[in-house]
Order: sequence, then structure tokens, then C-alpha cells
Amino acid sequence: MRFRTFLASTAIAVTLTGLATAPADAGGRSYLALGDSVAFGYRPGAVTPVSDYLNAANFRGYAENYASLRGLRLANASCPGETTGSFLKAGAQSNGCENSVGSPVGYRTTFPLHVTYAGTQLDYATRYLRTHQDTKLVTLNIGANDMFVCQATTPDRCTGTDSRRR
Repeated sequence: MRFRTFLASTAIAVTLTGLATAPADAGGRSYLALGDSVAFGYRPGAVTPVSDYLNAANFRGYAENYASLRGLRLANASCPGETTGSFLKAGAQSNGCENSVGSPVGYRTTFPLHVTYAGTQLDYATRYLRTHQDTKLVTLNIGANDMFVCQATTPDRCTGTDSRRR
């Protein structure tokens, strides 16, 4: 549990540091956004028409806004519901990206992402950074969905000693 909190805190700190220190004129360089629904710009179904889900461009989050503000070419590989496990390993439990607790269906299996790729976000990021050496900013938001999965899959809803087994 402490490790997950550390990961989430680190991801937030790295993101905020990168956003605060990015150059004002990036000269058309690349920006890679990774993570979950926060980076994706996801809006829940209660406030989003179903037709919006058919075009990822309907979802704009901080990554799109920041890239536009700084003149960066954005590759946003984020996926709503991504967990730390599914970010790293294909087929791992997510909270709605590749799959959902109790279901093999996820956002990515039904709707388009901002960029199309096979494998995990980590695989995509590795390929992207090798081929886009002008990348000046990488942000990563990940971790909240780990808690949601833990709450859905542990008897004490991730509040006691049995949650430490994860």
C-alpha cells in the first residue's frame, strides 16, 4: 500500500515538475503523455453523449491543452482505466482500459484512443522515444485505478492487512 502511494505521489510530482519547467518555445518538439483517464481527458457517460466516445478527439485533457500552449507535437497514449499492472504487462487487470474487474471488455477494446498501438503503454513509450529523439516532455499519471481494483477485489476493500498481499 505504501509503495502504491509512493508511486502515485511520484507520478504527480514528476508531472507537475515537468509542466512547471517546460520551455515556453519548444520549437515543435514532441510531448508524450502516458497514463489513465486523467491524461486522456475522459468524461464519464453521465455527462458525455455516447457518440463522443467514437472519436478520441472529443476528449481533451491537460495534455492536449499543454501541448497546444507550448507548441508541442503530442502523442497521447493514455487509456481510461489503466492500472500500474496493465501499463507494464499486457493482459494484466485494469479498471476499464483493456478489461474490467469481472469482464474482458474495456475502453480500449470498444473505443479509439488518441493514438493506436499494440501492446502496453510502456511498449509504445519505448518505441516512441526511440523514434522521436526530439521528445522534450513525458508525463505519466497512473495509480488511482490500482486502488479501485484493490477495493473491488479484496474482502476488506483495500483497507486492512489482506490488501498487503497485492
